[in-house]
Amino acid sequence: MAQLTDDCFAFDGPLLPVDEAERIIRERVGPVVEIETVTLNAAGGRVIAADVAAPIDLPPFDNSAVDGYAVSVHCNAPA
Repeated sequence: MAQLTDDCFAFDGPLLPVDEAERIIRERVGPVVEIETVTLNAAGGRVIAADVAAPIDLPPFDNSAVDGYAVSVHCNAPA
């Protein structure tokens, strides 16, 4: 398998201690306190304020091959 150039799991440097990682998270992440309506084009990078449910099941039958969650992992570490 080819190695991706931006593969965040291919890091071979020292790992952060848990308390340092928690400190960084506390400094950089805050609660969302306002709700704002924006166009779909402006919605990138935002947190959705309400659940979204599909009006129909897709596929319209049980298929465990497509059950699960989608997760986006961003590996852009600050300089």
